[in-house]
Amino acid sequence: MFALEIILGGILIASTSALLGSFMVLKKSTMLVDAISHSILPGIVLGYLLAGDRNLVTIVLGASAAGLVAVSGVNLLRNKLAISADSAIGIVYSVMFALGTIMLSMFAGSVDLDQDCVLFGELAFLPLNRLYLPNGVDIGPVDLWILGGNFLLVLAFILRFYNPLLVSTFDGDYLQTLGGKPKAWSFGLLTLVTFTVVTSFQSVGSILVVSLFVAPASAALLLFQSLPKVMLGSVGFGILSVLLGYAVAYQLNISLAGAISTMAGIIFFAVLFAKNYTNLLNTKYLISQNA
Repeated sequence: MFALEIILGGILIASTSALLGSFMVLKKSTMLVDAISHSILPGIVLGYLLAGDRNLVTIVLGASAAGLVAVSGVNLLRNKLAISADSAIGIVYSVMFALGTIMLSMFAGSVDLDQDCVLFGELAFLPLNRLYLPNGVDIGPVDLWILGGNFLLVLAFILRFYNPLLVSTFDGDYLQTLGGKPKAWSFGLLTLVTFTVVTSFQSVGSILVVSLFVAPASAALLLFQSLPKVMLGSVGFGILSVLLGYAVAYQLNISLAGAISTMAGIIFFAVLFAKNYTNLLNTKYLISQNA
């Protein structure tokens, strides 16, 4: 049962990240995901300090607030102060990550927080924190319900607002001529990215979750051209990464989150090699036909 819960948790994280990652890769904004993942640390520490214990609500609220501050900071530097995108991202995430590290050092005696757990996570611990009904019935891990709720939120948002998201991803200027607000849609998308990073940090870590945003979507983009197919392919590659990662981690007794992220990278390179090899064969065939 625990193994099934762990795999299901990984699939929910990978699927949610893949859906959002499809947009982020197409928008060439994947570094923003990295910035958010680094920037939530001070919010997590602040959540612990305010609650005085491992209160999930204050931790999620604190981390979400920190992530949104990072997104707003990057947008401010880019749009108002004309700082280049890569410089703005580098400045914001390095400052906020450094601030989180300082806070963690200053309040180490008051905060029961393992920095390695925040950065790298531990998916195997997901089944330990259970949720019980008032009559004492166990309805599964708390994190599993949170991850499932976040997945449904992201899926509902994409289905409901698919058209403006599609147009803002490929041509924000055209959306603006239609009376839309591309910056608002981008901020909404980044808000969901922030929530996904926050809800995933205990399981796969705030750093390794980036690989699940980028690698499956990048692999799908090599094979498909339409956005719906890219999203479906991305989810498929994400789920495959979880299943293969779990099998490898179980056999070798290694970090589960690390194994999943590694499998995501291997799948990407396998797809890249297969695509280039196929193109090479097609080129040789065309040359032989025309010779």
